[in-house]
Amino acid sequence: MTFEEKALPGTASGKRSIASTRPTADAPVPPGRCESVTPIEPPEPRNLRRCRSWQSLPDSAQFGNALDRVAYHEAGHVVVMQWMGLASPGASIDATGPVVLGSAEWPDRSLWQDCPDPPPDESGVLAATAASVYHAGLMAELVHAGVRWVGPIYYPHTTDYQRADEMLRLAFGSHASGAHAFAQRVALHVLSARWGRVREVADCLVRNGRWKPGEPD
Repeated sequence: MTFEEKALPGTASGKRSIASTRPTADAPVPPGRCESVTPIEPPEPRNLRRCRSWQSLPDSAQFGNALDRVAYHEAGHVVVMQWMGLASPGASIDATGPVVLGSAEWPDRSLWQDCPDPPPDESGVLAATAASVYHAGLMAELVHAGVRWVGPIYYPHTTDYQRADEMLRLAFGSHASGAHAFAQRVALHVLSARWGRVREVADCLVRNGRWKPGEPD
């Protein structure tokens, strides 16, 4: 997962722009620095196929400086991956160029070879929950900036959205607003419960330009 702070279409390299299961509510929260974040309730599966009004990306001016924005974006991906039991090998940001770039790494591909096939899930809950990892970057930006989520955000020019839509397409069809809303709410629920960990990862990225598991301990 990579990120860049200017409007570009999704590319094979994974660069993207931000210009402009059912969640486990009682999952243990890792230790982390505290910050007052309003808990966000998990979504209801009965709303998965409900048609929702698409929302535009909030004005980029609401998100603050680019370095913090990218750091929280990548930290969001990392923390939701961890919630799913996927150990990200690391994340990085690069502020040396004209735009701030960021990347959150996926586990080694060999991990998937050892995973059993998931059970059939006609409800689509598993797919929509899994898609939350792609929406987690933008959702972390919203929480950090104090921007309220009011409905599914439509940002199809980014690889995050495109990959989430690919994951949802088989069960729901393309650009299913209810399924994307569910995935975004899952991410918000997890991030609000684990915000101390999000801050730790983001702070490490801002300080060092790089985060690896165990940093900070």
